[in-house]
Amino acid sequence: MESNDERELKDRFGSRLAFGTAGLRGKVGAGPNRMNRLVIQETATGLGHYLLQQINDAASRGVVIGYDGRPDSKQFAHDTASILTALGIKVYLTYKVAATPIVAFGVRELNAAAAVVVTASHNPPEYNGFKVYWENGAQIIPPHDSGIAAKIDDATTQPLTLLPLDQAKQQGLLVWLEEDYYQTYRKTINQSELLTPDSDTDISIVYTAMHGVGADMAETLLADAGFKQVASVAEQREPDGTFPTVNFPNPEEAGAMDMVMALGKSVDADIACANDPDADRFAVAVKRPDGEYQMLTGDQVGSLFGDYLLAGQPNSLVGNTIVSSRLLSSIAKAYGAEYYQTLTGFKWLTNVAMTQESAAIHSCSLMRKH
Repeated sequence: MESNDERELKDRFGSRLAFGTAGLRGKVGAGPNRMNRLVIQETATGLGHYLLQQINDAASRGVVIGYDGRPDSKQFAHDTASILTALGIKVYLTYKVAATPIVAFGVRELNAAAAVVVTASHNPPEYNGFKVYWENGAQIIPPHDSGIAAKIDDATTQPLTLLPLDQAKQQGLLVWLEEDYYQTYRKTINQSELLTPDSDTDISIVYTAMHGVGADMAETLLADAGFKQVASVAEQREPDGTFPTVNFPNPEEAGAMDMVMALGKSVDADIACANDPDADRFAVAVKRPDGEYQMLTGDQVGSLFGDYLLAGQPNSLVGNTIVSSRLLSSIAKAYGAEYYQTLTGFKWLTNVAMTQESAAIHSCSLMRKH
């Protein structure tokens, strides 16, 4: 206001951040078109009212809440918890930062009605976000996005009520998800039939969390799987929402993996890998015969995963989005597996997969009856 920057004022106050299937995401700052505590509280209020309307036992089943390492994420997560508990909705809140998959895991593990992850994923440091997972464990798809958005609009015209977290705990509305919860995630991953630990492997790996929240669990799971030669980029291991050593915290961006590849050269690692800051993206570079590292594209990594998984379980269901390689469909055909294609986004992959899987189970059940 002092500089009479009308364009900036109009940008911040002339509209609201739109809530969609990816939830909310935007720059942190003042005004309804930015991420801030008021916008978060209004969003949480709208989500809470929508859950109570749509899911009969939403209040008792509760909402899982976790957050990444960005400067405002913990505060935004705690505000979300205070709003939801004030509405009488039980909350399961992580006691520290958590990778997005660890938070989403809690929906099915705890039979929760939904989950919220406060994260801006791989966006630049000035951003933050609010991801919502539905009771099936997948990110929301229509019509839930527009339904929540309408409730958020209502919330902007009403008083907001917050319940202090210590009071919420005393009233039995707040459960802290502590280390035993993280260990449950670890145990569940290690019990997967798709993983075959190898105690004799000599594969050498270098890893970077890219200033995100993935290091602790990634290193632990690699060790559990039998990988003894694992080194992390020390400068990028701990959460730091300012991302001081990367221009753009997306491992698929040019130059983002320079430090992990340099570490790889120093220890002669076979592969260099990275998570994005909330650890739901994964990138890989492999050592060539000349000692340099070759980045694999997301399509190449996906095809390798698909081939590995189908070799172990050939009668499976696999899919990818319309912006990904069609090679997976050929791999699936070679294994006699079922293949599907969706619109872009994790939300479509998981929701369509669940629908297809349910249809297949229903079909098998009918065949057994007849």
